[in-house]
Amino acid sequence: MTSSRPGSPGPHDRMHKLFWPKGSSIDTINEDETKVVVIMLHGRGSNPNEDLPVFESVFQSVAGGDPNKVVVIGLNARDEIWFPEKWSAPIAAQEPYLSSALGVLHSTIQSLPIPPSRILLLGFSQGSGLAMTYALKNPCRLGGIVALSGSIVGNPEDWTSHSEDNGGLGGHPTLDGTPCYIAWGEADRYYEVLRTERDVKALHECGAATTLEIFPNMGHYVTPRELDKLEEMLLDIVGRDPAQTESEIE
Repeated sequence: MTSSRPGSPGPHDRMHKLFWPKGSSIDTINEDETKVVVIMLHGRGSNPNEDLPVFESVFQSVAGGDPNKVVVIGLNARDEIWFPEKWSAPIAAQEPYLSSALGVLHSTIQSLPIPPSRILLLGFSQGSGLAMTYALKNPCRLGGIVALSGSIVGNPEDWTSHSEDNGGLGGHPTLDGTPCYIAWGEADRYYEVLRTERDVKALHECGAATTLEIFPNMGHYVTPRELDKLEEMLLDIVGRDPAQTESEIE
């Protein structure tokens, strides 16, 4: 398996990043005023500009008019794909896109001046798969993972057997109770029962507090219930005692 190294050349290097609210950037994020950073990962054939309107009302509600409380970073994949093949394809068939995507996500997280426990990964479809795969490969106490209509790339053991290579951010060897919400539509053409159950099991065994929700008669799209859950998880992060947040990553 090709390893992802921050700074190594790859198709996703020098990508455009969308920041919300307008005028925010890495430089405007600070530990005192920014309560949560959402890293938004789009699906195949999409981009952050198309995804933002789906979730923006949630971000606005949680921010409550404070331009510093919630910052969203939308990563933009080259060619609008994070990896070229289906989730079930061998890892080698996903390269060099997959390692580049994991590396860019890792370097983005490392660049933030707040602890990982105040960072939420939000992914849809391929972006969902990237978020869960990253969490297995780089286990630490994140603020949360919202994985909608996606699956771990390859097999979970492809990543958990290598997770000790970097020890995770913040020195945690596991996801250490990271809230992880996984949701699928039962009518989604990409939904596979056994694969989804395997994803939930892998994240749970890696230490995540995992919740799975399956929606009858739902296809490949985002529902109001999923938006409610995203808002609930963001409000939980925003409302945490800063002293407690710091202790989680010591």
